[in-house]
Amino acid sequence: MKCHPRGGCLLALGLSALLAFPVSAPARTASAAAEATTPTGFRLDPDGTLVHEGSGTRFPRTLAGFTRVTEQGYDPSGQYVSVEYRAPARDSTIVVRISLVHIEEMSARDHYEIMKWLARRYFDESTPVSEGPVLLPDMPEDSVWRGRFRGNRQGRPFEFSLTTVDLGYWGARIATAYPEAEHIEAEQRLDAFIHGLRALAPSRNAR
Repeated sequence: MKCHPRGGCLLALGLSALLAFPVSAPARTASAAAEATTPTGFRLDPDGTLVHEGSGTRFPRTLAGFTRVTEQGYDPSGQYVSVEYRAPARDSTIVVRISLVHIEEMSARDHYEIMKWLARRYFDESTPVSEGPVLLPDMPEDSVWRGRFRGNRQGRPFEFSLTTVDLGYWGARIATAYPEAEHIEAEQRLDAFIHGLRALAPSRNAR
């Protein structure tokens, strides 16, 4: 599924991947994920690392304190996939879902602008908190863009962030949900996660 520069396929496929956060639903364990049938577009290495075959991006069982719990392919070509990780945070759980999609000639900011309206639908009466570039070590300026939103989820104050990452031939968006009271810890841990994921991602020319 080759996406055109302005991201028409992002809109067509984004809703199911972005809004399907099972915040309170039981998560599969990493061992259960390893035993399940590997979705189209992935392979499972003997050490339990999930590899996206199209890009070569590696998703280990654990990364920066997060544990992989599930994965899904959205098209037969394997060019639109998502992987979910979770991590404990005091009295709750930080949920992170990474979607990898083949897009060309699109900046992280443009990717974010196209998808942020879907992010706002995740909460009841969501309110934007901030949006802009994120500077991370060893990553090019403007290659990471993030928006934070505040709202209620099942009567509890929550925050939701949408982070987009320019990987060249591939683009990633990382949707994260966490209780509002834990937003500082959640963002710090998310940045560490993204930095670790980038080290396992393909080169900018990988196809």
